[in-house]
Amino acid sequence: TTYTDKLLTLIDKNELLITDLGYFSKAFFEKLADKGAYYLTRIHKKTMIYIQNNSILEKIDIVELLKNKTVVDKEVFIGFKYKKQLKCRLVAIRLPEKVVRERRRKANKKAKDKKLSKREIELLAWNIIITNVSKENLSPDAVFDIYRARWQIELVFKSLKSYLNIDKIGNPGQYQLECLIYGRLITSIIIFKIYNILYPITYKYFKRGVSLLLFVKLLKSYNNIFSQNITCSIMTINLLKNVFEKVSKRSLHDKRRRKTTLELLQEYLIPKINFHNVA
Repeated sequence: TTYTDKLLTLIDKNELLITDLGYFSKAFFEKLADKGAYYLTRIHKKTMIYIQNNSILEKIDIVELLKNKTVVDKEVFIGFKYKKQLKCRLVAIRLPEKVVRERRRKANKKAKDKKLSKREIELLAWNIIITNVSKENLSPDAVFDIYRARWQIELVFKSLKSYLNIDKIGNPGQYQLECLIYGRLITSIIIFKIYNILYPITYKYFKRGVSLLLFVKLLKSYNNIFSQNITCSIMTINLLKNVFEKVSKRSLHDKRRRKTTLELLQEYLIPKINFHNVA
């Protein structure tokens, strides 16, 4: 049993699964669609793409599809020539030149002595997504704003490693190891639960989001207070409440001109669906 098989048991009808390239599989997307669920993912650069011309499917290079355009929103088919292709929606947006130059610089540095092909260089200028969500439900801008929200999971992993030391175990015995793992996981769950409760309250009052990384970092500095007040009493509850409120206020994002991902998503008339984020 693979992890994608497990995911299929967790996803229900009308739910949206946001994935990265590690889960890119035509068969997996077909099974999701058969369940009445939705997917949203980056496209693999080697994916074969077909467009329908009358009753015939014609293979087309994605670079040709994007040529001389800034936005593409088109029904396509993906898969192998002699197998059943998957019908989906391809959405592509050309990036600003400053971003394109930086992408290409990083790609060339990573490639070292290997020279990038013209095709690879051109595709670095684009963000390309495939999905089975219709145009009526999500505009091209909404597609990319929703996909951008997926990267919030990276902040979770970074906070776990940087401030909760979940990756630093040492060389303990079996029982000590189990205590360390369960203790840190329980601590993480409690912290993220508190963060999720405080975020909307703080945002509503200050009109600014709360930085997860800063929230966890500052909360860690109150370790002594937490360890000294583990008994349950009205005084302890009020003390902890004051600590959480103080930390959330000190963790506010700076005011900025551009809208946050949350603010952008709030502008869209997105149907009531559940979001699943798979890193």
